[in-house]
Amino acid sequence: MLLMKNAIGLAVTALAFCAAGAAFASEDGGPPPMLPEEVIAIEAQSYAATYGVSEDEALRRLALMHDAFDSIEDVRASAGEDLGGIYFDNGADFALVVNTTKKGKPIPAAIRSKGRQFANEPPSERGRKLGLTKQKLDKVRSIAGRPQSGKVKQVNSARMAKTEVNQVRERNSTRNAQIPGYNGSRYDDRTGEMVIYLADEARRSEAEVRVEELYPNVPFRIEIEIAVNVQTHTRGGSTLSRQSTGQRCTTGFVVRDRSTNRVGVVTAGHCEDATRNYSGVDGSSYPMSRGQWNMTASYDLAFFWTAHEAPGEFYAMSGTTPRSLEGWRSVSETSETSWYNTGSYLCHYGVASGTQSCGEVIDKTAEPVVMERTASGQLINRGCGRPGASYVACGPNFVQVEKVAKPGQVALQCVPGDSGGPWFAYGNAYGIAKSCSYTNASDPSTVKYAYYTPIIRINDLDLTLWYGGTIVDGYAR
Repeated sequence: MLLMKNAIGLAVTALAFCAAGAAFASEDGGPPPMLPEEVIAIEAQSYAATYGVSEDEALRRLALMHDAFDSIEDVRASAGEDLGGIYFDNGADFALVVNTTKKGKPIPAAIRSKGRQFANEPPSERGRKLGLTKQKLDKVRSIAGRPQSGKVKQVNSARMAKTEVNQVRERNSTRNAQIPGYNGSRYDDRTGEMVIYLADEARRSEAEVRVEELYPNVPFRIEIEIAVNVQTHTRGGSTLSRQSTGQRCTTGFVVRDRSTNRVGVVTAGHCEDATRNYSGVDGSSYPMSRGQWNMTASYDLAFFWTAHEAPGEFYAMSGTTPRSLEGWRSVSETSETSWYNTGSYLCHYGVASGTQSCGEVIDKTAEPVVMERTASGQLINRGCGRPGASYVACGPNFVQVEKVAKPGQVALQCVPGDSGGPWFAYGNAYGIAKSCSYTNASDPSTVKYAYYTPIIRINDLDLTLWYGGTIVDGYAR
């Protein structure tokens, strides 16, 4: 086994307070949503600052990440059973990298985006305030609106197919607590290894022995993370407050319950009150009732509903201008086939952090160890199950996003109150915020990782995303 030391020292905090992403409309309506090209321009500005490239280059890269799915699937299919990982390298030599277990696989040399269609409308009021001029929007339309090409590179550092590794991880997820000092795990597409997080360097030797017993022949490395992972008109990105204490969660996206046709919002399952008060930045305020919810090894989700209008929109930054929801992107639950890859640049919003912030996906099969701080300040392993129920270990079902930023840049932010908020890119829903990891548990500015539930898991609650339509007394018609 390849064993490497990487002392990081993290505290992972579940965002136990919740606040607003999805949103219901106020009775007299609200401002029209931002233009799709304005949304892309904002994300490109953030990407350019993060990776030190021009905004034109950022637009090209984002188009390949979020609009080249068919082309990427062709690459993935070419690797077949020898696929050890696939990821975007966001360095100076940007490429989609395919990590295979065998050399000489016939892999396509390039991927190509489709090119989006835009309505060519003038900047919105919010866009103008953000400096998004017609010239800037024309640049987005020029680059994102036509096909872009990106190269594909092949490396051969994987010693075992990713599907094989993750099948073993799935079988053993409930046994990982037997690893001394265990503090979560993930898969590294770049090296083809399973990464085991430990909270205590002193337990490395005995942990190595147990990992080799649980995962014979599986390549792995151990990283030290002193981590505390704590649960940290209706539209997404709005506030849900606990009526008794005012503790907050963020709404994710507007959804419809397939079984009842009720329309409401999806948020984190650990925002578990039967009733919460909804507060939108447009002034909307009313109670919402919880419908189906659960916390399992696979997801952390809850559905809240009320009898109000609900456009298919969500808030993604401070201000009262929402964004339209255009679609969804998610990992597959049954195979490596997915709608996006490791290395993708995604953003999220929480009412507590109060701004859009972004990071880079480093794993789509992460197993966080979720901690809870008691009233006395003690940290206990809460796992992924419901409070008061039997302990449930998190399975390899969550997406892990890493903070990537240059000094002085507004980087990934994640604080208590952001739980349940939307993860998104290019106008599409990616997931619902679950928890965050900090290098200092008492200082949210030290966030290093964020975790979210893939949006596809709303199917487990019989929910579907709502893009707008007629609502009568809270029911879709």
